Amino acid sequence: MAMPPLLEAATSAIAAHPLPALAALATCAALFRLARFATADDADGALLGTRPPRAGAYARRTVWVTGASQGLGLELAVRYAALGAHTILSARPSPRLDGAGAAVAAAAAAAGAPPPTLLPFDARAGAEELGRVAAAAAAAAEAAGSGPGPDLLVLCAGASQHAAASATDAAVSDALFELNCVAPVRLVRAALPGLLAAVAARQVGGAGAAAPSSSSSSPAAPPPPPPPSLLPPTTANILSINSMAALIPAPGQAAYGASKAGLAMFLATLACELGDKGVRASVFLPGPIATGSASAPRAVYGSGGPKALPPPSPAEAAKRLSPGRCA
Repeated sequence: MAMPPLLEAATSAIAAHPLPALAALATCAALFRLARFATADDADGALLGTRPPRAGAYARRTVWVTGASQGLGLELAVRYAALGAHTILSARPSPRLDGAGAAVAAAAAAAGAPPPTLLPFDARAGAEELGRVAAAAAAAAEAAGSGPGPDLLVLCAGASQHAAASATDAAVSDALFELNCVAPVRLVRAALPGLLAAVAARQVGGAGAAAPSSSSSSPAAPPPPPPPSLLPPTTANILSINSMAALIPAPGQAAYGASKAGLAMFLATLACELGDKGVRASVFLPGPIATGSASAPRAVYGSGGPKALPPPSPAEAAKRLSPGRCA
């Protein structure tokens, strides 16, 4: 088949003068990236240069998302399911979680992925209850054929704050630290055995190979290899959806920012401790996100307790990241 004239000319130029031609191509790529960075106000150069994930990038993987009933948590769950993952959706028991399950199930069906597992629980539960929840998540991953535990735990549950520190009740500060720092630390500790089991299984049996059935006397045919995964084949990951308020002082969010910073440091230290065991931890620090709607208002903590915020106006929403863009 004949080569397009422009491509043929470029190929000839590279063949005749390889170093100058490659330098010119590298310069064009750098200028393109710089132009994208200059015209975008919601991402850095590394993110803008990242290619979209391949179809099936999370096939035979289990992704456990907390705070999955609405907003960014739901958006992430839908994205992971569309990439082939078996998803576990957790939030407080509510009709919203059932609706989220239906939306994620539709994305999973379109991608040929297993249907999601709904695992409701209260994030403020004690260690015994969280142990039961983590065991149920590990059993769901096993049943879906991805391994003996989740491959990725996404911490998206939490609460925000709109009140000056001097006017905020002590009980409100305590509640924010409980929801944004203490509760996810408890959950991570409960989920670690399952994450470590998933790593061990992949190191022994390969990336996501389902265990052969013992009900047949003849050996089962090996499953086809999955598409290249975004996750390294022998690691499990923890992802915290954190906030820029953990790094930059944000008036009206003193306790919120401190609680998010505490969780970020916990995960950074955990990554150092467990890196040689195959468990990684990442902290995502977005700016303000345009969440909430008339039917599902966003709840934040005021000076005396939780309050519902009206959905952002179009002008306000334009200044924030959309959940889809953030995901």
